[in-house]
Amino acid sequence: MLGELTASIAHEVNQPLAAIATNGAAGLRWLNRPTPDILEIRKTIENIVVDTQRAANIVARVHGMASRKAPEQALLSFDEIIREALLFLQHEMESRSVTILHRPDPGAPLVLGDRTQLQQVIVNLAINAAQAITQAGYDDRKIVISTVTQDAATLCCSVEDNGPGIAAQHANRLFDSFFTTKDSGMGMGLPICRSIVEAHGGRIGAEGNGTSGARFWFTLPIAIPVDPPRCDLHADM
Repeated sequence: MLGELTASIAHEVNQPLAAIATNGAAGLRWLNRPTPDILEIRKTIENIVVDTQRAANIVARVHGMASRKAPEQALLSFDEIIREALLFLQHEMESRSVTILHRPDPGAPLVLGDRTQLQQVIVNLAINAAQAITQAGYDDRKIVISTVTQDAATLCCSVEDNGPGIAAQHANRLFDSFFTTKDSGMGMGLPICRSIVEAHGGRIGAEGNGTSGARFWFTLPIAIPVDPPRCDLHADM
């Protein structure tokens, strides 16, 4: 348990720290130009502030888990969660030449959950996909994140890539702690996603084989189930 907790902290905090380092280096490059680009410098500093806050939120969440504090629950638009996560992922995707698309569900109802935790699920799944595509050496690198209202009580989100897919011998171990197929992976990203999704009352899974790419999906319960329209017997005719 201690090993899993240590690896989990290292894995989660490493992402915003890496983004801070990337933004800091970009800011210095803009600053060292003959004519510094103030707008770009401002943008990189803003990104650093956002990623610093995200790292602080992750540390606070881990501390809360250790002290058995209940996670913060709020009514959230999941597509808004995805849009925020895409800001965190921008430099990671650009550095790997990966195109990431978001296909929202305009009519999706709200979900009840912890904003930082749900953002972390999207970030982990997207980075896993980007690393798999890059490691395979593909030139055309694409990730599509979609949301759809699955039924009256369930929202489904999928993260799909055009990478090497999932080997059959790995399919049943993807969400095991410390299992990884990446050269420098820790094997904690997917277990973290599973624990967060299940804590929110949802399910998570994966599919894909051969060279058709991989699709990871998870469900979340809708905060207020969608009711079918009812007829008002007292309405004016």
